[in-house]
Amino acid sequence: MSIEAFVIMCSIVIVMDLVLAVITYNITKLEYAPLIVCQILSASVAISYLLSIVADEYSIMSLMSSIYFSFMDLLCLSLVFHIKRFSGRTKDKRQMIFLGILKAWIMVDIMALLLNPRYEWSLTYEKIEGTAAKWKYVPFLPYKLHLFLCYIMIAYSFAMLIYRAVTSPSIYKRKYIQIIEGIGAVVALNAVFLFIPNNNNLDYSILLYSFIGALMFYNTFFYSKRKMEILTRELVLDELGHPLVVFDIDNKFIMDNVVAKQLGISDWTNEKTTLQEFIEKNDYGKEIINPDEGGSFKLRLMKEGNPVFYRCDYQILYSKKGNEIIGRLFTYTDYSLEVDLLTGFHTESTLRRDYSEYKDFKYPVATAIMDLNRLAEINHKYGREKGDEAIKLLADSMRQSAPKGAYFARLHDAYLFMMVQDTDIRRMREIIDSIEIRVEAEGVFDEKLYVQSATSMIASKETTLFEALIDAEKSIQAKKLMDGNSAHSSLIDSFAQTLQESDSCTEEHVKRTRIMGEKLGRRLALSDAHLSDLALLCLLHDIGKLGIPLEILNKPGKLTDAEWEVMRSHAEKGYRIAKASKELESIAPLILHHHECWNGSGYPDKLKQEEIPLLSRIIAVVDTYDAMTNDRPYRRGMSPNEACNELIRCAGTQFDPYLVSEFIDMLKEEEIFDGEIKKKKADSESFKPRGIDDTVEGDEFQCFVKYTKYVLGDDGNSIAQVDDKFEELTGYTREDIGIYNLGQRDLIFAEDVNKYFEMVKNAISKDHEAYIEHRLRRKDGSERLVFCYGSEFFDPVTKKARTRIIATDIARSMAMQNLLEKERESNNRITKRYEDRLRMDSLTGLLNRIAFQNDGQLIILTDKKAAFTIMDVDHFKHYNDTFGHLRGDEILKEFANSLRRVAPNGTLISRMGGDEFGMMLSFAKDTDDSVIEDAIKSLHRRITEDIQSFDRTITISMGGAIIKEEDITFNTIYQLADSALYDVKQSGRNGVVVK
Repeated sequence: MSIEAFVIMCSIVIVMDLVLAVITYNITKLEYAPLIVCQILSASVAISYLLSIVADEYSIMSLMSSIYFSFMDLLCLSLVFHIKRFSGRTKDKRQMIFLGILKAWIMVDIMALLLNPRYEWSLTYEKIEGTAAKWKYVPFLPYKLHLFLCYIMIAYSFAMLIYRAVTSPSIYKRKYIQIIEGIGAVVALNAVFLFIPNNNNLDYSILLYSFIGALMFYNTFFYSKRKMEILTRELVLDELGHPLVVFDIDNKFIMDNVVAKQLGISDWTNEKTTLQEFIEKNDYGKEIINPDEGGSFKLRLMKEGNPVFYRCDYQILYSKKGNEIIGRLFTYTDYSLEVDLLTGFHTESTLRRDYSEYKDFKYPVATAIMDLNRLAEINHKYGREKGDEAIKLLADSMRQSAPKGAYFARLHDAYLFMMVQDTDIRRMREIIDSIEIRVEAEGVFDEKLYVQSATSMIASKETTLFEALIDAEKSIQAKKLMDGNSAHSSLIDSFAQTLQESDSCTEEHVKRTRIMGEKLGRRLALSDAHLSDLALLCLLHDIGKLGIPLEILNKPGKLTDAEWEVMRSHAEKGYRIAKASKELESIAPLILHHHECWNGSGYPDKLKQEEIPLLSRIIAVVDTYDAMTNDRPYRRGMSPNEACNELIRCAGTQFDPYLVSEFIDMLKEEEIFDGEIKKKKADSESFKPRGIDDTVEGDEFQCFVKYTKYVLGDDGNSIAQVDDKFEELTGYTREDIGIYNLGQRDLIFAEDVNKYFEMVKNAISKDHEAYIEHRLRRKDGSERLVFCYGSEFFDPVTKKARTRIIATDIARSMAMQNLLEKERESNNRITKRYEDRLRMDSLTGLLNRIAFQNDGQLIILTDKKAAFTIMDVDHFKHYNDTFGHLRGDEILKEFANSLRRVAPNGTLISRMGGDEFGMMLSFAKDTDDSVIEDAIKSLHRRITEDIQSFDRTITISMGGAIIKEEDITFNTIYQLADSALYDVKQSGRNGVVVK
């Protein structure tokens, strides 16, 4: 080969080495610095060798040769460090000592070589003619030691590579063997040049240095990945449709697939990613405790913005022989593949597994359960195949009508479940309507299919999916009871028939109340479960009349007091009938309380205001209106106008004022009621605002009689609560109650037990209060004569009836009447405390929204003039985000205090929710609107000044509405004031608008 050709080939080698160095750096930066140094030194060796063989002057040739030999030392050393990392060798003490000796030897050798041009103690050169290279090496001992040093480093590199090749699985051996072969070829060619001279006197091994650099580059970065890709395809061929991620024997990331990237499992990984980093990033640490052990676990991923549940299988990959670990594999299986075969929906077990604790929905979430009525009859009449075809038709219709991202599941029997995120009940009902139309239009046989459905709502994380599911199931079961097309309706039919036979007015009455009740319920935006219960209640609220004698039930004249007592018992009889039936159990308490009055004068438990169940309050209004407007055996019915004015007259005493106003507004819209509203007199005490200036007196009073008060538990015997005087009278301490499981029987002598409970039974049967004198058995067995006063009360906390007993030492019985009177007063105060807790906002002590709505409605129904304002703290979210929620709560409490201080006496004040507050202001009937508007604006200014004494940065936005003569519903006024508040916010906040 001519010198020109050799120079050209060396130049190509130099360029290749430098390009590889740049590529390696771009891939790894300095993580693989020894390999980058190898590539740069390989180019440097070639450059210095070329300069040495083409130089004419001896001094230049000698200097370039010394540099060339020095670069060879460094090249071999960098090769050692790279192969040490490439082969996975760990540091140990002996290795560190050996490398330290090598480094010292190299430093001495390089110094000797660099000084050789001056002293020529390592080698000298002879000029020769007729060869491409003009100079010949004449070595001395230091140069021979230089060669020996290079061979030691190469031999050490060989040893590391050979050890790794022997100990690695077969698919990895080749990458180590290739480098051994390449380095061996270079060493052999260099040895030929040194010991067997050629005609041109050229070292052709220089041309192979670049080849070694490329070989190491390929085997370092690409060999494992290529081999593992081939192997993985062979091992997991049937899994390629699922997401998968693969790691090699060194726990380095090798590959994934497109599905894994799309689901965000591995879209962040690269060649540097380790198995441990992958586990930590994806939060698999709780599941994969030992990476050398496989396993399966469930995880949630996001697909197109919706949660998708997968099973992850972590596997250790073995070679074909099965005795060598070659990598680690993650495969992911979509749980949606576990479906009901008939409908293609998720199974119920999948639904419960995937959403048992899931709360990261896009709220609101609407759910629905759908079913086919009389499916059992269809199966019997047409065969099970036709029944399955009908179920499949319903499932297909649900899938076609629901929006993208809806979740479907088949529950027990033929119940089909649908869940749609970011959707309200109104939209869900539209979807259900379209489903029913599809089913009826397509059909699978001549007989018409009837679809039954129920919906429920998940508004926030406070409600779980399964709570909503239970509501929907209860609702659909209730609907089946009332649906004439359902096989379940026979129970209701039998009750209705029996009622009709006992009371000829019942059939039409319950139909009318059901229609009106459903309309009012929808107007109030009740949930589907509540609407179903309300429909059942409308049908069966008078079911207790089955236990009333017909001569009383159908008596044409006025009932006597005794007959009224019997008639009043129908609420409790109805409760017991409903309680005995699993299908009607949910409405039993509603039947029991449908004759309670808003002011607490109703029966049987004298519940008051919001203590009365909402549905019981609704049926009270609807039932009374229908009774008043229709003929009865003992009177003629009123006109709708007369009945509505009667409802208004009794609002706040017998009926919930808010429900009365909404019901009348509903009748006005349907043009049933078109008369003039006769509002309540303004001096009525029934609409006095509660919870503003009321103060609760203490429960302390002077009495020299020894007495104790205690409360019995739900079972009527166990003692649940005692006061501080219980031990003084009975000898039992508070601790004894738990130790002895103390009950009422323990305070009675054994020989008196039967007589005592007989006296109690007789007393309770006549009234809810009992006065009994008996012997009390103390803890020490001694006797004490006591006089006991027992009374039942409704505990709003437990929602159950309980018994309170006062036991008084008989020796001071002269004070008994005073004591009992004081106790009644105390009971009233306690009851009021419970009521206040039910009606008060816990943070500010103001009325809550429901209580404010009801009390405010009562004011609207009076003939006084009133105005309603809504206000909130400007940029309140900024306060919470900047200073924390504790500071935000302080602002709300201080704002509430400002409203109390500034508002005129008699003003109704409420925290409506969040940072929104409401006020209902009363004025004389003839007050001009401009005066009211000025009063509201003045009120805004004074509230702002007051709250700014607490924090100068706070400003208030206020919207107001003056209540007109024709305005009778709270919601109408609220919407008007809310619109005014919106106008204030649009104009920059910190102001007031009155409409």
